[in-house]
This record gives sequence, structure tokens and C-alpha cells, in this order.
Amino acid sequence: MSDILGIEKKRNLRDLGSYQTQDGKHVKKGYFFRSSRLMDFDKEELEILNSLHIKKIYDLRSKEEVKDAPDPELKGAEYIHSSAAARADGTEVNFSPATLIAENVYSKESNDEFTHKVYGNLPFSYAYKRIFEDIVAGNVPILFHCSAGKDRTGIAAILILLALGVDEETAMYDYMLTNEYRKEYIDHFKTVFPLTRIDGELAGMLLAYEGVTYTNADYSLKRIKEKYASYDEYFEKEYNLHNQGTKPLQSHIFLSLDKRSSEEITILVLVFHSLISSLSSFSVSLIIPLYFSICNHIPFTK
Repeated sequence: MSDILGIEKKRNLRDLGSYQTQDGKHVKKGYFFRSSRLMDFDKEELEILNSLHIKKIYDLRSKEEVKDAPDPELKGAEYIHSSAAARADGTEVNFSPATLIAENVYSKESNDEFTHKVYGNLPFSYAYKRIFEDIVAGNVPILFHCSAGKDRTGIAAILILLALGVDEETAMYDYMLTNEYRKEYIDHFKTVFPLTRIDGELAGMLLAYEGVTYTNADYSLKRIKEKYASYDEYFEKEYNLHNQGTKPLQSHIFLSLDKRSSEEITILVLVFHSLISSLSSFSVSLIIPLYFSICNHIPFTK
């Protein structure tokens, strides 16, 4: 995981690159980006997004959410709307706060029902299958997002990391990072709705209003394990990876072969942060591709 220089942390934008796989490789930077809705990005931030050379943008929101806050265009990027969350009857789930409150999702009974119906179905969403089709075809870099970039986006990120060979604990770590990235929103929510006055279980559910809970993502993974004997079987059956398990995604295209030393990473971070402090947003947009190139091709140490 890595932040994108020049983007406010609350945008919940991050690169899935740098996570270590179970066989000691690392996911390369510059291919897989997760984010909140793009309408909230300012002009300078959009210029930085343009510098990432995104080929596909996957908008996982409902039609209503898209209508209320449409994405701005990114240069050269194909926009694809494919709602990730649907109920058993096929209707889209609108994750906007007003809608969830209207549906009384944040009561104990409604939350349990919502978790089972929505998070239980997310791993089998057609929207994710479309994302994997593009990844396997090499149509990267991709950016995928929903409204806050936490639930539908978070599950998509978990699945991509698992398919790349990252272990479940690390994939869940990335999911929970949203609470750090959205701390500003979470802290504000706590001041408006003091969770200290509520029992622990309900407080956790309410926290999911602006952040994420481990329980919801864990339920999505449990549904996979109930249906399939392994993640390899899941990716083979659900994403048509042709009897090769997750191997098409675990090639040199997306993974580095050796482990980068912590000293090299430290030097890179220091150099680029020093540069960024004295550059304009336009210059930043030019230097980011160089940063990814160096990160993915620098000599490695074992």
C-alpha cells in the first residue's frame, strides 16, 4: 500500500502496490488504485490522477449515487459503471447515508440482515468479474471506487490482493486502513453522535457509517469459504481463470521477483518527499510516473 503524493488522505486513495505475497514477491506499484468518488477531488488532485495513466475507471456505486455525484473525466480513461451491491431481488443498494438511515440499517436487527444480504453477495458481484476480466487481459492501470471508497471498494481490493497471492490477514489490513484514511470523517461523526453512550456492539455498527468494521468484510470471506474449498477454487469458478487457480494474476507483470530492502524504500521516500515540497502540482504530476518506474525496477536486495 502506498499513498499518492499530493492527494488528501481523506480521499481514501491508495495504490495496492508493495504488499508482499505469500511466496515472497511484492505487488508492483502503479497498477491497482482504490478510491472514494472522484467528484470530491479538487483540480490539482485530478491532475495528479491524470498522471497515473489510468486505462479503466470502475464506478461501483448505484445509479442514484452516480446521478447525484457524477465522476469527472480522466484523460484516456474508459469509464465503466457497474453497481457492485445488489439485493437478492436484483435491486441496487444505495449506500448514501440518507438512504441507509431511511432504511434503518443502523439498528441491530436491520444491520444483521443488511450484512447477510449485501456483504454476503459482494464476493459474487458481476462488477468484480468485469474488473478481473480487465486485469487478466492486462488492461491496467485501473482505478475502482464507490462513494467513500470503503465497503464495495474495500471488498474489491481484498479480492484483488488475494488473487495476487497476498495472504488474507494482509488483505484485511488494507481493508481496515480506511479507518485511518477517513479519520477526519469518523472523528466528526463521533462528535455529532457520541458513541460512548451506546453499547459496544451498536457503537461498532454506527462507526461503519463513516468507516469500516472487520465483521462485515469477514462475513464476505466466510461466504466464499462456505461455497468453495479454497480461494484458488473460488477465483477459478467465479472469475474463469481456466484451471490455473490465481496464476494468471501472479505473473511478473504484476509482481516483483525479489524483496526490496527497507533502506532503499526509506531513501526513495525521503528523496521524493524532499522534491515534492518544492514542486508545483504540474511538476508533481510529471514525477509520479518516474516514482512508480523506479519502485518497480530498482535493483533489489534479498
